[in-house]
Amino acid sequence: MAQENRGFDLEAKSDTEMVIIEVKGNKDSASEVFLTLAEQEIASQAGNGYRWQLWHVSRLARDSGAQPEIRIYESIPSAALRPDHYILDLTKCNPIPQEELATSKIVPAIVIPDV
Repeated sequence: MAQENRGFDLEAKSDTEMVIIEVKGNKDSASEVFLTLAEQEIASQAGNGYRWQLWHVSRLARDSGAQPEIRIYESIPSAALRPDHYILDLTKCNPIPQEELATSKIVPAIVIPDV
């Protein structure tokens, strides 16, 4: 994320729309992610001039043998939030189906640099 706390990681713009993207990653599979208050506020204001997406990238550990996976969520149901610290329960959210992503203009890609 940039130095200032904007409440999101990426901003994608076209002539007709803007998408605000929050990216969360885990080395293994995960059913919860942590959202800061700023991130949750940006998500809750979606529709006011922008769409919001959460890109959850899991299975990033090099030694796991599993391919990394990206799931994209466009809304946060209230049942998914625990307001004491905004951990988002991904099992209560619906990712965009992989088939739909394949035909969309959004093409998530994972590039893991050699460290």
